Amino acid sequence: MSKIYAVTMPKWGIEMEEGTITAWLLEAGTEIEKGVDLIDIETSKIVNTLEAPYSGVLKRCIANVDDTLNVGALLGVIGEAAATDAEVDEFIASFKPVDASFEVGDEVEKSSEESMSDVPLANRPDSTRSGKTRVSPPVRRLAESLGVDLAVLSAGGGRVTKQMVEDAAAGMPAEKSIVGGETAADDIKVVPMTQRRKTIAARLVEAKTTIPHYYLTADYNLDALLNQREKLNFDASEKISINDMLVQAVAKALQAEPGVNVTLVGDDIHHHSQVNISVAIATDYGLVAPTLMSVQTLDIHQITAGVRDLAKRALDKTLVASDLEHGTFTISNLGMYGLNSFQAIINPPQGAILAVGGVEPRAIVEKGQVKVANMLTVNLSCDHRIIDGAVGAAFLKALRAEIEDV
Repeated sequence: MSKIYAVTMPKWGIEMEEGTITAWLLEAGTEIEKGVDLIDIETSKIVNTLEAPYSGVLKRCIANVDDTLNVGALLGVIGEAAATDAEVDEFIASFKPVDASFEVGDEVEKSSEESMSDVPLANRPDSTRSGKTRVSPPVRRLAESLGVDLAVLSAGGGRVTKQMVEDAAAGMPAEKSIVGGETAADDIKVVPMTQRRKTIAARLVEAKTTIPHYYLTADYNLDALLNQREKLNFDASEKISINDMLVQAVAKALQAEPGVNVTLVGDDIHHHSQVNISVAIATDYGLVAPTLMSVQTLDIHQITAGVRDLAKRALDKTLVASDLEHGTFTISNLGMYGLNSFQAIINPPQGAILAVGGVEPRAIVEKGQVKVANMLTVNLSCDHRIIDGAVGAAFLKALRAEIEDV
């Protein structure tokens, strides 16, 4: 009997539980080599490309675009060229899940006696098919939110697509809403959450409801830092930003007060010798916080280049899963939006996040004299389970020294 291999939903990172198929890059019947790009899969905040785990012929594309499936779910089937449709059907019908703890790269073989899978296997979701009509879970949820009758769209059989649902909804009367106790016409644009947005929402709810936040605020005089930045940028080809200098200052302060450079994993507090700073970046698909690794070893020019690279890849949607892992502290800067200060939600498992406002001239008293200085307000959000108030305050004191005594 010909060898037949399973292509399953990979597990990219310990927090990944499911993924959404965004595109099949090859069609069924295509002869493929191991390692070629096969499927684009949207996970928490990024789109990753799954490479073909084996060489052969792509016999079946089982999962549909927009299907959201658990880690280990059967996505497709690769087989030897000689494998018949009957053999593929038998393989799919006899397909059994294995231990879902496997990572990408683990292999389990099976054919008439063995098959192969490089990722955990799970039951094929029958909920995406009904007779000859196929409706993926995201399309079904979209139809429910828009009030579209799937029975009408599926009457002719085939696959019901997101576009079909949206087209059907466009011909419906506007929704009604209650305003001041009265019914009024309201043009409502319903935008279902993407997989990324759902993940962001779930993580924020988890963080805000399970982490006992407390907040510390400090004002810093940035005059010395701005003067130093001007010197560094004199005739420089790559201009250093205030945020770059703050990243460097935070890294030094975390070394001075390592009790804030911690993460909580289960019931264990991890104290990190490496300072890995996650930098919050706003994109059109939501907030992401890719990590600049080992910042304590980088000079200011390397920090500038690293932050720019992360920002570019975030906006280009080319971040990979590892870019979003291993952070020990996060910086979120909204000063460019004209905000004086704000409070940020901690990014678990990290213990703290620094919210940075905008630089503005303010009147201050120095040595009994009133003067105008460029001031910056920061808010430190800490997890009270692992960072005591005095430790958080000591970090802000150390950060003051790094900012004001440059």
